[in-house]
Amino acid sequence: SDAAFTPDGRAILTASGDRKVRRWDIATGRCELVIEGHSNVVNAVATSSEGRRIFTTSDDGTARVWDARTGAQLLLLPCPYGEVHYLSLSADGERLATSADGAAVIWEAGALPDDGAEGPASTRGEAGAAGLAGLEIGDDPASWMRCFHEPGSGRDALTLKQICLPGTHDSGAYQVLGSTAAKLASRWVITQKRNLREQLEAGARKFDLRVMKVGEGEKRDLEPGLYIHHGGFPTATLDEALEQIAGYLESEAAKTETVLLEWSHFEGFDRGKGEGSDAAAFTDTVEAALGPHLHRPAPRDPPVIELPLRQLKGKALFLLNTRELFDGAPPSTAVLPLDESGLEIWDRYANKDVADAMIADQAGKFRAYDEDESLFLLCWTLTPQRGLRLGAGVEKLATRANGKLAESFASPDLPFGRPNPAGHIVNVINVDFYGVEGCPVLGGCLAVMRAATP
Repeated sequence: SDAAFTPDGRAILTASGDRKVRRWDIATGRCELVIEGHSNVVNAVATSSEGRRIFTTSDDGTARVWDARTGAQLLLLPCPYGEVHYLSLSADGERLATSADGAAVIWEAGALPDDGAEGPASTRGEAGAAGLAGLEIGDDPASWMRCFHEPGSGRDALTLKQICLPGTHDSGAYQVLGSTAAKLASRWVITQKRNLREQLEAGARKFDLRVMKVGEGEKRDLEPGLYIHHGGFPTATLDEALEQIAGYLESEAAKTETVLLEWSHFEGFDRGKGEGSDAAAFTDTVEAALGPHLHRPAPRDPPVIELPLRQLKGKALFLLNTRELFDGAPPSTAVLPLDESGLEIWDRYANKDVADAMIADQAGKFRAYDEDESLFLLCWTLTPQRGLRLGAGVEKLATRANGKLAESFASPDLPFGRPNPAGHIVNVINVDFYGVEGCPVLGGCLAVMRAATP
C-alpha cells in the first residue's frame, strides 16, 4: 500500500490490497475516482508533475500509466522480474524507475504516453515491443507459446484475457467406439482427424471434453467405465484421452505451454460427491494421470483469469462446470469450477448449419460481449441439422466454415480481428477438424493478438 499527494495538494492517491487506486478529496473526504485494472495488490502510486498521469506498480508484475482525469489505462509496462514493489519518477519527468527485489528497470520518456495524447499509448514508443503488436509465433506449433516467455520480452506478464488460443470442438471425437450402428453415425459424430496429443502438437491449447459413464451391460461392445463421448456415442476411453494429454505435457515442447481442459456433458453420472461416487472416480482418474502438470491455485491467488502467464507455464487447467457434476465442493484441489472460480468460457454456440449464418451469429455476440471475468470463445463450428444436412457430415460443414476463417479476421465488416467496443478480444477459437488443410487457426490467433493492445 502507498499514498501520494496530487501536485496541487488538493487530493491524495492511495494504492491498496484490493487491487485498486483511489483519489480522495482532502477537503470533503470523498472518493473522487477509482482506478481498476491491476490483477494483484497495488504496491506504489505516484503522479506526474503536471498531474495528468498516474503511475502504479503491482504484484501482478506490471507498472501502469493512467489518465488522471478519467482513470483510463494509457500504458501497461510488463516488468521481467515478477512482483513490482516500488516506483520513482525523475524530477524532469524523463524517466520512470520500477524495482523488484534485487532488480530495477528504467523506462525512458519515449516509452511513456505524451501528455494529452489521444487513445491508448501502448502502441507508441519502445513499450510496444513488450506488448503483442510485433508478436511472432514461430514455426513449431508444439511449443508456440514460448513467444510469451522470451527473456526480456515482458510478455509473461500477460493474462489469458489478453491472448488468443486455438481450441477444438468435441476434442475427443476423432473416432467412434462400439457397435456397427455407432460407426454408421460417424459422419456427424467425428469432429476431429487428429487424436488429442496430435492436436496439442499442432498447437491446440483449449479442449472441449465430454464425459460419460458406461455401466455393466449398458453397451454390448464396450467395457464398463468412463469414456469421452459426442452426443452419447463413446469416442475414446478416459484413460486413453488422459494418456495422450499426459504424454504431451511430459514432453520438452510443453514446458512453455498452458493448456485449458474443459470437461462437461457428464452423462450417466450419479450426483454424489463422496468417496466411491462417480465424480470422485472421475477427478481421481484425472489427478492420477495429470497430477504434476495441473495448476493448483494458492489460497490468496487472484482468479486464474488474472494470473500472469508465467504462473501458468507448463500447466494444464482442470476446468469444470461443478454444478453439473457435484452437489458440493469438488474433491480435488486442482479443480477450477467454471461457475465460481472467476474463469468462465463464454461459448454461446451458434447451432447453425450455414457458414454465413454462423458468422453473423458470432459477430453479433462478440460485438455485444462485455464480460470481464470470462474468456470469449469464438465458436467456428457448424451443426448438422436433420435431413439433407445430416447427409453432408461434419467434415464437409467444417471445410466450408474453416475456409472462411482467415478472411473473417481480415474483413473490415467483421469484428473478430480487433478489440470489440468493450475492449475485449477473441480469447479462444474453437473449430472442428483442427489442423487440417484450410484451417488457419494459429494464423487467426496471431491476427487477433497483433491487433490487441497489451
